[in-house]
Amino acid sequence: MVEIIRELDPDIIRQKVSTERKKAHLTQEGSAVIVVSKEFSAWKSAAIISHNLFKAYTTYFKSQVVFLNEPLSKGGGELLELAQSIHSTRPKKIILIDDVLPAYQFLSALFITYRSEPLPPIYVHVYGSFTLWTKSWLAIESVLKKTSIHFLCASERQAELLGRFLIQGRDCVSVCPFPVEVNDYFFSPALRCEYRGKLESEFGVQTDDVLLLFTGRLSVQKNITRLIQEVDSLIKSNQGKFQLLLVGNFDDKGIPLFSGNDRKFGSYYQQWLKSIESLEPWVRSRIHYLSHQNTADLNGLYNAADIFVSLSLYHDEDFGMSPAEALCCGLPTVLTDWGGYSDFEHVSKLEGTKSCIFTEVQLTSEGLVLSSESFKRAVLTQADSFSSRKRSRLSQAAKNRYSVHAVASRIKIIHALKSPPFLGFSRLMRSHAKAMSIGIPYPQGPRKWDLYEKIYGAYLSKS
Repeated sequence: MVEIIRELDPDIIRQKVSTERKKAHLTQEGSAVIVVSKEFSAWKSAAIISHNLFKAYTTYFKSQVVFLNEPLSKGGGELLELAQSIHSTRPKKIILIDDVLPAYQFLSALFITYRSEPLPPIYVHVYGSFTLWTKSWLAIESVLKKTSIHFLCASERQAELLGRFLIQGRDCVSVCPFPVEVNDYFFSPALRCEYRGKLESEFGVQTDDVLLLFTGRLSVQKNITRLIQEVDSLIKSNQGKFQLLLVGNFDDKGIPLFSGNDRKFGSYYQQWLKSIESLEPWVRSRIHYLSHQNTADLNGLYNAADIFVSLSLYHDEDFGMSPAEALCCGLPTVLTDWGGYSDFEHVSKLEGTKSCIFTEVQLTSEGLVLSSESFKRAVLTQADSFSSRKRSRLSQAAKNRYSVHAVASRIKIIHALKSPPFLGFSRLMRSHAKAMSIGIPYPQGPRKWDLYEKIYGAYLSKS
């Protein structure tokens, strides 16, 4: 047996598994079972996503069985208990919707529980961390071949990336955006006026200033210091027309696939501070920082801002909850043409204007290269181009794609499809898993003409 399955074997862990308590939660035999952990993800966006996906699934499945997993504090034995509880209901399908419960471990436990019985179809919502666990997924390849598995990616480019890892390509992959709770994020002229006034009082943001906003993790993964450099240039070349507000907590996580991720605690804050202090005082006075905000205040800030900006080149930028929330507030965006960000172009098509404009990204022998001119051109195009009427239209177009109800409709379409039997993982995935086993698979960083391009070339524009 593969290593993961052996670790979960009841004969090894010697733990008596009781299922009676769990069975009480599973009363409707033959329905779909949705597996979501009650533990919160350490990644705030992932916790929001799984909560909203749960809402979308309950909207679609209504009275069908929903199973909530208990916190996984007891390890393998608890996974087996969960698997046995699910097995007892003979579900038609099993759906995994969060990143707290490792799918590969749970599927190993299911394999042990079902033994010689056929496994029901499996549906897995894929998060950006999938590429970090390719070795573990390969370890259960023989298990997956005993059933059909359908991967749901949040964006088209992530689906293309995942398809490169599968023998059957995109045949068992669908695109399902992560949902936004639109009761929390919406456009309101009154709210814009209120929060614009607060920002004027606190930071001196004037009525005719163009306020750029970034929300999320402030980390090397999100390219914050580069954003500060670009805004510095914008401010100087436009006589101070722009101001920038950064909202979120500092994050010292490096980029696990590359060198230089052994950072000391607090080091990214120091990098940010160094970038700020290097600016001319009058420019520095137009760049502001707020720590993490609650949902209501975040909604207010999205309304108060004029453009949402992000220059993220994170290697697993699979979607982007902050841009999705911003769009639901009618806030136009300037994003890197990279990974899941590119899917926000769909909102532009729905709304009929350039609500999303992208900064050009190229992969060269020197790494990923952002076009400063492209960023400046995009921001100037967006500046002052959106009236309240247009923002209201943009907000509605975003809700039509990213609301819980809209995603529930997408889920209905996907679950009406019949997934083919799983054929296995590709040679490319095996190469990536082998590279991952050495610790830092791309020590020179992103480079053209190597394994990185074969995989992450899917995240680049084809134009």
